[in-house]
Amino acid sequence: MFFKNISFCSAIAAILFFCSCTSDHAAEHSTAELFVMDTVCSVNADKDDIKTISSVLSRIDTALDCFSKSGEIHALNEKRSMNCSEDLCDFIKKTTSLSAEYGNEVIVSGGAVTMLWKEAQKSEILPEKNDILHSLGNIGDNFISFESGNVISLKNECMLDSGAFAKGYALDLCRDVLDSSRNSDHAVISMTSSVLLYGKKPDNSKFNVEIRNPDGNGIIGTVKTDACFLSTSGGYERFFTVDGENYPHIIDLSTGYPTQSDLTSVTVFCDSGILSDYLSTKILIEGTENIENHLESDLYKVAAFDENGNSYISKGLDFHKK
Repeated sequence: MFFKNISFCSAIAAILFFCSCTSDHAAEHSTAELFVMDTVCSVNADKDDIKTISSVLSRIDTALDCFSKSGEIHALNEKRSMNCSEDLCDFIKKTTSLSAEYGNEVIVSGGAVTMLWKEAQKSEILPEKNDILHSLGNIGDNFISFESGNVISLKNECMLDSGAFAKGYALDLCRDVLDSSRNSDHAVISMTSSVLLYGKKPDNSKFNVEIRNPDGNGIIGTVKTDACFLSTSGGYERFFTVDGENYPHIIDLSTGYPTQSDLTSVTVFCDSGILSDYLSTKILIEGTENIENHLESDLYKVAAFDENGNSYISKGLDFHKK
């Protein structure tokens, strides 16, 4: 079983939410809201752990920021070669390892393409076809070079984009904090599209996870599960509009254009934050063509939904349709 003996209360949609549970230790727990990685992060844990978690998230936010001048990835994209922090080195090694194992539909080195579309969202002007084709020639983890010490270099016009991995990676580090401190017998850390549920509910019951209908109307079903990391990807709520046409925010790196997947929502449950974050995006991009292979995995569980209202649920996932 890929879940650990961890539990709390959560609700999932195209984005993830949670509601806290009461506990005998409620007086020792606090809730804080932080703004990191371009989202509101809610932390419910022992008040001392919240301080440490806040510090860790702030540090990782800086290391993985692709846009701020103070962001480390932004600096690497600009300088092309530099001595990097342990955090960034570890992050890049883990992301490239995932892509090597599971496939390059989602890669940290896809920034040459994804940045074009982020600029299009900002300017409301679509990228030129020739610019997309040129950028496609500059993506690939083979363009990342690890040199002596913590020096990382980017070849050609390769750029890094941490978006498909960053929240999950940050939540992995948060779990390390909780494991080390042993202050929190339970905790919830929600980064909107990714959530860490940690500890034990007072009554030892399982999580009750509500999955909202991909069309945004009501709840499509619930999952009762032991605790884990959860990540959801969906193109129907997060999109931008140019000339009256909606474009999903998830880019298919095989074409250089926003994904046209027939899946509208994918939630991945597993024991790794970075893996859940990565896989939810990968599976969405692949669509229903490869979904059966994912449903058979022993390492993660999937709840996915397509544009025709069909559901695809991993065997062993305790899903109840509304």
